[in-house]
Parts: sequence; C-alpha cells; structure tokens
Amino acid sequence: MRIGKLAQAVDCHIETVRYYEKVGLIPVSARKPNGYRDYSDRHLQYLRLVRRAKSLGFSQQEVHELVNLIEFKNSSCDQVFSIVTKQIAVLDEKLKEIHRLKTALTDLSSACEGGKLSDCPALEELLQEHWLPT
Repeated sequence: MRIGKLAQAVDCHIETVRYYEKVGLIPVSARKPNGYRDYSDRHLQYLRLVRRAKSLGFSQQEVHELVNLIEFKNSSCDQVFSIVTKQIAVLDEKLKEIHRLKTALTDLSSACEGGKLSDCPALEELLQEHWLPT
C-alpha cells in the first residue's frame, strides 16, 4: 500500500510515517520500481502499536522497546508488563502534580471576592516574589 493509505489508516500525517520509519519505530519499506515506498499489513501493525503507545504517553525509547518485542510473541510478557507499570507510575506522579496545581488554583479562586482589580487578593498572591503553589 502507498504511504498515504497507510497514514490514513491510523489517522496520521505522511511525514509522521516517514519519521517513524527513519527512527526505526516501523520497518523500512520496500521500494517499487517506480521509486514509491510499498507498505504492507506488517507496517500497519507496527504503526498502530506506535500510535497507540504514544497516545498512552510512552516515551520514544519505551515505544522502541515495545516495537522490538513484536517479533518475539513466544517470549514472556514480563518486559511489556515492566514498561506498562513504569508508565502507570509516571502517570500517578503527573496526577499528583495536577492535583497540587488544582488545589493551588482553587485556593486562589476562593480568594477572589469580585471587587476591584486593585483589591484582588488572588492577583496579589500571584505577584508575590516567592509565591509557589504548595
């Protein structure tokens, strides 16, 4: 299949497919005599894995590790489990940070009384030299 059809199948740009091929996330495609790249269902499988893994927040290195495991279907899935559980831990940390930021913003918003801007306690808090959300 041509690159446009492959890209369309996973809803990405042609340049993205070329990039993934360049960095080794999908196999290098064969070239037809006319010079066009020829992609197979195997490329589609790899590309789906890459797109799905990236949408789940995996780093490019982790995606590489997952891609490298595709051909070893009879091996243990311990490596996949390890990669996935590490990503869960990363997301847990991000959730903690988001909760911390939300709490800080909630505190700021509760300080607003709807008065004049010159009397806005939330703005005053943000203007403090050493203010950081806790």
